Amino acid sequence: MPKVRSLTWKKRDDIDGDRLGIVGRSYGGYWAGKMAYVESKRIRAAVEWGGPVHYTFQEPWLQHLQEDKLYLWPFLDSMVYAHHVKDIDELRKQAPTLSLKTQGWLDKPSAPLLVVNGAKDPWITIQDLYLLLESGEPKSARVYPEGGHMGGGAETGKLVMSWLNSQL
Repeated sequence: MPKVRSLTWKKRDDIDGDRLGIVGRSYGGYWAGKMAYVESKRIRAAVEWGGPVHYTFQEPWLQHLQEDKLYLWPFLDSMVYAHHVKDIDELRKQAPTLSLKTQGWLDKPSAPLLVVNGAKDPWITIQDLYLLLESGEPKSARVYPEGGHMGGGAETGKLVMSWLNSQL
């Protein structure tokens, strides 16, 4: 039988274990979104802020990213580094396996989830946000129609903090 780790955070005086939230920005948004499903019973609120979900990991979007000229260096090089793979060919094979849709999470229960991004994000396709909204339990969302990566600047941060405050 596997050993169960004790929930020491439940015993800490400086943490309210019944009011846990998670915020993931950009590529970290993937992990906040995934944890909303994986830990749906423990997390009270999750913010998937401009992160990939499914379509960003698929070949058509990877091809789009290969042609990107806006990022400081080739965007796919950053993905190669973040995914701990040796090159773009290995990334193309591995990236689709990260899809929350392919992994079967999207129709499972999730913690309350706020999904935020700009419609004109050149690196994380807005289709990922829409996929989350079309799947599983109801979610809250804010799309900034003219916004780029992660939305609408300082206004977005205020929105996220207000939503978290209302959930926690």
